[in-house]
Amino acid sequence: NISPACRETANEKRQGGVCLKNKRQAAKKEKQTVPVFFATDDNYLPFLTVTLSSMKKNASKQYAYRVYILHSVLSGEDAEKLMTLSEEDFSIRFVDVSEKVKDIEKFLHLRDYYTAAIYYRLFIVGMFPQYDKALYLDCDTIVLGDIAELYNTDLEDNYIGAISDQAVASVPAFCE
Repeated sequence: NISPACRETANEKRQGGVCLKNKRQAAKKEKQTVPVFFATDDNYLPFLTVTLSSMKKNASKQYAYRVYILHSVLSGEDAEKLMTLSEEDFSIRFVDVSEKVKDIEKFLHLRDYYTAAIYYRLFIVGMFPQYDKALYLDCDTIVLGDIAELYNTDLEDNYIGAISDQAVASVPAFCE
């Protein structure tokens, strides 16, 4: 299992639970926070490691990146590997959404090629009201530039900025 120092449930979140490798951050000058969310299960943890590595490699020193990994069950070994990427301005938190999923699982439409993890992103707004804006990325993304540039994109009056996945849209089974 994930070590208690790196695990956070929805209840702990409301109580201000934190998982930072370096807690000196509070004493430093506030940087603009860039919250980035992922939803995963054990199947996508290796891909998420690549995504986070590319994101960190391109991260600006001007920002504080807060990475939240929404999950219900993860094995400890792979999750601990991800934590090696966590540092002061690139913190990683695991947020267990098991209880939230139980409330809606009878309504979830699942297929053999995707799991309940695809629905975890729907909990972001309700669980993280401290953010007026956040990024959600798929776990199998390569980040080629500073993700803060995407975060700072003016959405004008739109609530969501998104792109369609043309690879998925071209497969008939995914369109059913």
